[in-house]
Amino acid sequence: KAPYKNVRKKTIERYIDIEGHKELIEEVNKEYGGDAVLVDTWKYGFDGMGEMPASHQKFETKADLSGDETNFSEDHLMVTQTILVQIKVKAKNGKPEKILWRNAFVNCCSACRPLRICFEKENEYTVNREWTRIQKEVSDIEDYTPDLNGVTFQYEGLSTMFDQGASAKLLGEKAMQNCPICGATPLQLSLRNGPFEPKKIEHVFKMGFANLHFGPRTMELCLHLAYNIDFKRQSNLKPDQIIARQTKKDYCIEELLDLNVVIEKMHPGSKTGNSHTGNTARKFYKFAEQIAIILGLPVNFLTGLRTIWEILRCPYPLDPKKAQAKCDEVLDIYFKEFKITDEEAQERQRKRLPKVESWYKVASAFHKVCVHLEMMLEGCPLPPGLVAEDGPECNNQRLRTIISKLTRKRSRVLMLTDLFRRLLIISDPQILEFLVEKAEKRQKIPMSKEVRECLVDPDLPDRVHFWTNDELEVEENEIDEILDGFEDLDELGDKDNDEPLPHPDPSLSKGCDSPQEDNISADNNLTTGQLASLRFNGIRLKNAGKNVCFANASINSTMSSEILSSEM
Repeated sequence: KAPYKNVRKKTIERYIDIEGHKELIEEVNKEYGGDAVLVDTWKYGFDGMGEMPASHQKFETKADLSGDETNFSEDHLMVTQTILVQIKVKAKNGKPEKILWRNAFVNCCSACRPLRICFEKENEYTVNREWTRIQKEVSDIEDYTPDLNGVTFQYEGLSTMFDQGASAKLLGEKAMQNCPICGATPLQLSLRNGPFEPKKIEHVFKMGFANLHFGPRTMELCLHLAYNIDFKRQSNLKPDQIIARQTKKDYCIEELLDLNVVIEKMHPGSKTGNSHTGNTARKFYKFAEQIAIILGLPVNFLTGLRTIWEILRCPYPLDPKKAQAKCDEVLDIYFKEFKITDEEAQERQRKRLPKVESWYKVASAFHKVCVHLEMMLEGCPLPPGLVAEDGPECNNQRLRTIISKLTRKRSRVLMLTDLFRRLLIISDPQILEFLVEKAEKRQKIPMSKEVRECLVDPDLPDRVHFWTNDELEVEENEIDEILDGFEDLDELGDKDNDEPLPHPDPSLSKGCDSPQEDNISADNNLTTGQLASLRFNGIRLKNAGKNVCFANASINSTMSSEILSSEM
């Protein structure tokens, strides 16, 4: 793990060292009359990963690898990450507040700075323990004053990089089907105007929007509605209805496959995950009008869901009331088109079951956004498109690749150390600077009329960036500059003999299943020439035509002294 304040300080230093940034800050400082205050805004969060590749290796104590003995899991990782979103200058001397710089990779996995990696499952105990730990680190962050004529950096942190599972645990919900904000149960969610009073918790509207997950979850809601719409019941189906449901399901799978929308399939390379990913949901809503006809659902319902998802990905300030009005329109459509039948209503009344207004129970992800969006927007100082959890979610596949192919397997501590260091290099601001020009060439998605109507300033340019998770290729790699300032690393020692751990030459790696030989000792630091000769030597990996990562696998003992703590 790495202290948050150290990660922040080093990242700001690396940002200032980028060509032109120091001059820009000095110019703004002069414009604002000196002693300018710059606010560096970060988003952070943590996520659990399963199905991690296991290998036979040295077994340290479970407490070393997960923080305690009881929650250790060798095939699960819990990763805490942060991303620098933007830097703005505070209003002063009649000058307004303005954004000085905004991260072009704000939702890209390459920008994720690691804070803690451990072998443990994501459960109620570990999530709340990590939340307490990270909140304490946030409270310890102080203003940073570099040598820039009195310029001061003030920290602003947003805890928005959570999926709905983690946020529900942090807000005290044990059932994933319940709304994490108001605690409503599935039966209560099936009421148009139910008891949806938000919880009296300080951070209830500060846990993010779960932007990425809204698309796949609402897509699944549409599919399940389509499977049952012919008889308008969710449960207690007759045998002929079960057969009809399966027939409709097979028909939908086949028809959507013609549009390259793969549903109800196992995700490639996964034992438990299905094909209902963010990319699948994007294709699904891209053809919303055609798919609505295939599924037999109202077109305006699917296009309304598409508009809401675009609102959640919008990087520009939104009017909370206008955005909520769009959500109310979709809710009205849902409870009108999928109203419970008189037959089922009488049956529920006869059995003295709780009253519901729709024949299919509302998904909690759909309810959370459509009912509480206004208050969520009011509680977030940035547009929802800038605080999404896309980066960490996209980073999961990269982490699996690195830990299985580009880390030492002699012990699990070494494995996590190599993974942590590689992520630090990948997310270095100056490394990312090489990619900015290429990022600017990425496809710009036109803003729909419906989303423009919800903006605070509707007169923005016609085309805006909805940043994707593309992993881009870097042309050059200045590893020696990244390592500058990391001279005093206290190495994680081998617990058997307390000697520093050696670092292998990544270019001579024999793969994760072969014994690794240490060709470079911790006391024999690489020269600049040696680093240049190792540059990308055997490290650039390809996966379906895309780069998985682009940083040197294991660096010498000068790596990360100002960031890494000596404790894993």
